Amino acid sequence: MNNPDCLTGFLIGAYVWIYASWVNFDKNKLNKMIIERTDKEIIIKLPNYIDTDGLEDFFDYLSYKEATENSKAKQEDVDKLVKEIKKDWWRKNRDKYIK
Repeated sequence: MNNPDCLTGFLIGAYVWIYASWVNFDKNKLNKMIIERTDKEIIIKLPNYIDTDGLEDFFDYLSYKEATENSKAKQEDVDKLVKEIKKDWWRKNRDKYIK
């Protein structure tokens, strides 16, 4: 996309897609979430049409935030560990994916 006209066309297309998505968005589904805070917990009530896969990802993120709340680890150390884990996983599983 080095051509400015191509980039402009892309941006206009993206804007039209976003706008069309918003126009077709069911505004009646907004504000169906209820969040309650008690002394001991936060309770989130959601309608049953919510995608549970997305919720699982969200709760995984919350679990990660809770687990790492007091961590003194530097991002550089975390990145090194992730790289080692991925390398080891790939070494063990490579034959399953490359024939």
